[in-house]
Amino acid sequence: MILPFGPCSAMRQLFVVLVAWNVLESWLLREKGCQWPHSGWHSENMTTMRHAPGAIRLCWHCDNQLRDQFTERLESMATDNCARWVLSVVRRDLGFDDSHVVTMPELCWWLVRNDLAGCLSQDKCSP
Repeated sequence: MILPFGPCSAMRQLFVVLVAWNVLESWLLREKGCQWPHSGWHSENMTTMRHAPGAIRLCWHCDNQLRDQFTERLESMATDNCARWVLSVVRRDLGFDDSHVVTMPELCWWLVRNDLAGCLSQDKCSP
């Protein structure tokens, strides 16, 4: 999932406003199961691994294997988690339940309401 954000600095600004790391990690740990599908065995104990631009929920076994690795696959997973989390915050703040699909106008409105309009990339603002 790709959100219409511009440069990384805009994403960092968004994280600061949302009290990013701790809230994202708490949100990830509400769900069950290791997100790394490439292991034959998973521990029942979960943790999070920070990986730019977000974090990934891993069992202790996979965390030990993947800690300090930086790959495109891990980055993609962290980006997806970040996007899902941001959308959950937007839904909650706009009064929608988890089943609601956030539209571009709703996302833009939420960004404007929270002084984050600069996070939108220019190509997403044009018709």
